[in-house]
Amino acid sequence: MDINQGIREGLGEVPASLTASEIRTQVLSVLRPKLEKLHHGFPYDWDKLVVRELKGWFNISNYPANAPVFLDRCMHESKGKERRRTFKKPTNPFELVLVIDHEQWDQVQAYLDAQEHTVSGFYHDDSPLASLNADTL
Repeated sequence: MDINQGIREGLGEVPASLTASEIRTQVLSVLRPKLEKLHHGFPYDWDKLVVRELKGWFNISNYPANAPVFLDRCMHESKGKERRRTFKKPTNPFELVLVIDHEQWDQVQAYLDAQEHTVSGFYHDDSPLASLNADTL
């Protein structure tokens, strides 16, 4: 799994009545284990990660705290004599992204470089450990 390629994961169907904090909780519940597995041991500050809607790059935390984020976009005026607002499931899903802030991204890169250097140090031909054999132990 290469984070530079992105981690794509669906939430499945979620209630349109979810608030921004509820959506963030669901996104983190799906992506946090994947990031923890990918960057095992990296101490993310999860509160700094932002959930944005891909279309328009809107930060969903800017919605009012108790307001449903997507419900209004799913409600449509019915056609006919009696005009009522009815729920219509969207034809395309709302795409969300979890954004790692620049500072943490730089820290992740440094962490991964250090991990790679540590691992490669044990297997590199020029490493003192590479020259050890059973006779010298």
